Amino acid sequence: MTPAARLQTNIDIQDLIWSSHVPMDRTLNDYFRTHRHIGSKDRREIADRAYSMMRHHARLHWHAEKLGDESWRMRAFLHYILVEENRVKDLIKLCATGGQYAPTDVKPEEEKTLARLDPVIEPLGMPQLVRLECPPDAEKYLVRAFGKAFEENMAAMLKPATLDMRVNTLKCTGEQARASLDKDG
Repeated sequence: MTPAARLQTNIDIQDLIWSSHVPMDRTLNDYFRTHRHIGSKDRREIADRAYSMMRHHARLHWHAEKLGDESWRMRAFLHYILVEENRVKDLIKLCATGGQYAPTDVKPEEEKTLARLDPVIEPLGMPQLVRLECPPDAEKYLVRAFGKAFEENMAAMLKPATLDMRVNTLKCTGEQARASLDKDG
């Protein structure tokens, strides 16, 4: 699957996630079950981008709203530029590669819109709740729960969770387990 096709898949998936009444992980599993042609590495990258777009939802929405285009296509483009740290030129080139599953070329009006984009994910003037991805309905509860550490804890939630693994030391050593994981990639 090409990088452009993965980007288009994420645009399609965002629409499904936000229009669905089931949890995001189930929506992704259902999508992948019905699209068996997508390989495991592509599935991982698509899912990682979908979860990243969810973690950055408020900030991407804020930028899209400022630019006047709140479509999932524009939000995926903003994620590609702001979160994945690519340039607008890279996005235009990626979409221009064509292909059966690639997004259509960046339209001239989209290019003009993206040219107005502030190239940082958290520019000056962005409200604190948006910057911290804090849902307005949950603010008072989270401020009460975290107290003075509210901003620090909210910022920590923006990062992907770590993966902790346990090793049964009766069966192998930690080094053997690490070597096995390294071998499998």
